Amino acid sequence: MRLLLACLVAIVSVGLVAFGGVSALAGFLDQRAADRVYVVQFQRPGDECGGARQLHLDVTDGRPLSCRPGYAGVVGGYARNDLPGFADAQNEQVLALAEGLGGDGLSSAEQRQIQDRVDQILATVPAAERPDRRSGLWGARQAWLGGGLAVAGVVGLVALLLLAVRANRRGR
Repeated sequence: MRLLLACLVAIVSVGLVAFGGVSALAGFLDQRAADRVYVVQFQRPGDECGGARQLHLDVTDGRPLSCRPGYAGVVGGYARNDLPGFADAQNEQVLALAEGLGGDGLSSAEQRQIQDRVDQILATVPAAERPDRRSGLWGARQAWLGGGLAVAGVVGLVALLLLAVRANRRGR
């Protein structure tokens, strides 16, 4: 009976470690991608538009680039020049600022100014309209819960190991 119980605890603990570890990793990656949605990517035409970023601006003139994430080049792509939760007027405001500053290329200070404006507008966007504030179990919540499950599994395995060592010493 003890052996059956020990096997059951071992199986559940290994399952918790595996499921919790995968859940924690997935939650971490989801949260990391959501955190980048509002980061403006400055690049040159032909550069790869990768990541979770929504707004890709041409560093040479401040105009939005048309591209598909993960594909180099801008021909045949689609414009990703709006930020989730921003009103049309707010998106236009960011684009107008970028084009106004980008007449002779965007310097690092001008890029920072554009990103600061995005951050200012973001502060006014209701949490329910942000992709990083979805309800339910995902992102940071999923990472914490997955980590907790993995820790619980490790604790179960360590407890089982300690009980086995104690039982072995009694048997001598």
